[in-house]
Amino acid sequence: KFIKIAAHCREYQNMNSFFAIVLGLSNIAVSRMSQTWEKLPSKLKRTFADFEALIDPSR
Repeated sequence: KFIKIAAHCREYQNMNSFFAIVLGLSNIAVSRMSQTWEKLPSKLKRTFADFEALIDPSR
């Protein structure tokens, strides 16, 4: 759900919420929940990977 909410935030250019959600999901405590991430549909995984690339500071 949070990935979809982040997509809506980006669509409506609510960048503060978008960054907060993506950074929250990128948190080590959340990213270590591998069994949960494995259950996500591949489309949502790709979307989240795109979001992470978008906020990557090295870009």
